[in-house]
Amino acid sequence: ISPAFNFDGSDGYIDAGKSTSSLGNSYANPLTLSIWVNFSNSGNNGIFSISRFTNTQGQIGIVGFSNKIRAYTNSYAFYKEASLSASIPYWYYIVYSWVPDDNTNSKLYVNGEEKDAGTGNGTSPSSINLDTYNGFDVKTIIGGYFSNVYTFHGNIGNAHIYNRALSSNEVLHNYNAL
Repeated sequence: ISPAFNFDGSDGYIDAGKSTSSLGNSYANPLTLSIWVNFSNSGNNGIFSISRFTNTQGQIGIVGFSNKIRAYTNSYAFYKEASLSASIPYWYYIVYSWVPDDNTNSKLYVNGEEKDAGTGNGTSPSSINLDTYNGFDVKTIIGGYFSNVYTFHGNIGNAHIYNRALSSNEVLHNYNAL
């Protein structure tokens, strides 16, 4: 995948700024994050986060840890999780489609396949703040979550944010196309 960014897991990440601020606070529509990643290790890896990035998990994001992927909303109040079966290093296409107030239709996909097809853990919130949270700007972070302590080790390729939930056919199409 070109271009791909290489992260050494020490403290580097991409701060894309308030790119989602136009969606505002109390955002109550579906949202999808998608990203290509190639892990160099199975430790704590911040992948994609929309958050304050000041020692908080954030409003929505994707993390990797212990050969698992966790896609979360509202600081882990709701999340979906999947185990990774391939050995590291390996490219994964990860997609998290969040639907407000809907545990069942909020979905996690890995390499075009739906994972954690149950209701997930917790309750899908009715809205998330994408502009400010507790007085701090919310930013889009690629290659980190929580703070610069949990940064990615490996390569990250294409990252996308959609202001709707992608269908399973769209996810599979994107996986096959990229």
